[in-house]
Amino acid sequence: MNLKLDKNEQPEAARIFMYLNLAMMIAFALIFGRLWYLQIIKGDDFRNLSENNRMRIQDIPAPRGILYDREGTPLVDSFPAFDVSLYRQDLRNPEALIRPLSQTLSLDQEKLQVRMTAARDIPPSQAFKIKTNISREELALVETRRLDLPGVMVDVVIRRNYPYGPL
Repeated sequence: MNLKLDKNEQPEAARIFMYLNLAMMIAFALIFGRLWYLQIIKGDDFRNLSENNRMRIQDIPAPRGILYDREGTPLVDSFPAFDVSLYRQDLRNPEALIRPLSQTLSLDQEKLQVRMTAARDIPPSQAFKIKTNISREELALVETRRLDLPGVMVDVVIRRNYPYGPL
């Protein structure tokens, strides 16, 4: 059995090999071009995003239990409440956020502007409260408009209730 290739088959095999080499070179050129774009052109943008994303300061208070008197009547109990906070590091344009946020939370635009200006002393990775103890309706509005309100977060906090007045 002789497995020699005919003269007609040799150029066809060489042509297929050439096309495969060309396809591999194009694929590597595309990969190299994309890597160059991501590293050289967009490198500084990704560096800023990663540095701003690595740390966020957040207080997590421990929930407290119910206090009873000697007859078993609750003197102090806890209930969940909702606060709206803003993370400045997630904001691209703080001025554009004032109007939709004031409409969503029924706040005065000037007061919100003053509050956001005063919050510039707070580190960008730390949240500052915009409104505390919001209603369920406001909570629903904030959550449904979440994509339109970048940097705005709703925090669930535990508040104390003193049914018989302060202890």
